[in-house]
Amino acid sequence: MRLRFILAVCAVLAVAAAGVSGASAAKPNCTVVNTGANKSYSSLQAAVNASSAGATLFVKGTCLGSTTITKSLTITGQSNGNGNGNGAATLDGGGNGTVLTVCAATVTLNNLVVTGGSGSSSVCGQYLNGVTVGGGMAVMGNVTLNNSSVTNNNAPYGGGIWTSNAAVTLNNTTVANNVALNQGGGYFLGTADTLTMNGASSIYGNQSPQGAGILNAGGTVTMNDSSSVHNNSNGTGDVGGGIMSGQGGTLVMNGTSSVYNNSAGSLGGGIYNIEATVTMNDKSSIYGNQALEGAGIYNDALGTVTMNDTSSLHDNAAIVPVPGTDLVAGSGGGIFNASGATLTMNANSSIHNNMVGPDGVGGGIYNPGGTLNGAVAGTNVYANTPDDIN
Repeated sequence: MRLRFILAVCAVLAVAAAGVSGASAAKPNCTVVNTGANKSYSSLQAAVNASSAGATLFVKGTCLGSTTITKSLTITGQSNGNGNGNGAATLDGGGNGTVLTVCAATVTLNNLVVTGGSGSSSVCGQYLNGVTVGGGMAVMGNVTLNNSSVTNNNAPYGGGIWTSNAAVTLNNTTVANNVALNQGGGYFLGTADTLTMNGASSIYGNQSPQGAGILNAGGTVTMNDSSSVHNNSNGTGDVGGGIMSGQGGTLVMNGTSSVYNNSAGSLGGGIYNIEATVTMNDKSSIYGNQALEGAGIYNDALGTVTMNDTSSLHDNAAIVPVPGTDLVAGSGGGIFNASGATLTMNANSSIHNNMVGPDGVGGGIYNPGGTLNGAVAGTNVYANTPDDIN
């Protein structure tokens, strides 16, 4: 079964544009301090406008509205210290536009919550032909998020974060519970973009029909350390519960990084990979995912998956519950390796303890015309139900 990777909007989305140029009226409990200039402001946009490149701004409270940054800055949140768990410094879009837009600048965000965004149809000065992107953040520059959270935002493309010609690094940062009506619930990255996840960074609880966690339209995603993409989901007929990658995109998993407990209504519970590359290194793993076909990975035409070291695909299930009926059998519990796709298993990598439903095929690997290198039933592909390789 072949699903074409339809991203007609990407030609438009590859050019970013300036969102809301000024912040809306801020709540009184928003305080932004520029210690270098010894000045304070009641909105983040006002502080950004008055700051020189290289400045550090300290945010306390909840700053309401949209902010656009066109100069290199560091923005650090400070807790209210009220002891009730609600003291985190917060940038809240109030449901009106992208919360934070970064244009041609290098920005570091520390200890911040970015929430309440609904996206914009213009980013950094260019109109996107009616396409709305970037609920929480729209980035056309370099951004590092440290110990921060992008949560409860929505937009048709890139519910949490949308990037174009950008490099984003997440350090112990979460992108969670965002929604995209079309693509990239948590994160949407385009051609030439990079996303690097370090430490315990995670993308979880997001929803979208394509790429509920991450939609990678030709960029590079690198997962290091114990970073994870997990518990993302989409509905009937949808693809890429955790990650959807195509158009020459690259995903590299290092360390103990993982893609787990994601679900897709149709193809690729963990990862849907088409005309793209997935490389698993070290002890990286893909497990506990569910889809009708390719529960761990659906490797579609011209997709390449390479498993190195002790990386593993395990405990995924190609089986979809239908209310009021028996479970519907799927295929490719570990991986569905479609015609024209290639799976290579090196070193001590393994595919094990995956399953398909009754009358399904390919508990470990379902390979209807793809290329398998190094995969041996009963050796590095084992303990799958009902069979290891079909």
